[in-house]
Amino acid sequence: MSLGGAAAEPLVHVKDFHMDFGDTTAIEDLSVHVRAGATSGR
Repeated sequence: MSLGGAAAEPLVHVKDFHMDFGDTTAIEDLSVHVRAGATSGR
């Protein structure tokens, strides 16, 4: 089954995410791309 160009576009796209708790950096420069139809591998 083909979704045309829609399958090439990420369903979820996070780029350069950063999270601090006070003076503590918990996450730095996280990037995630999830495409439609992707599975967790379970």
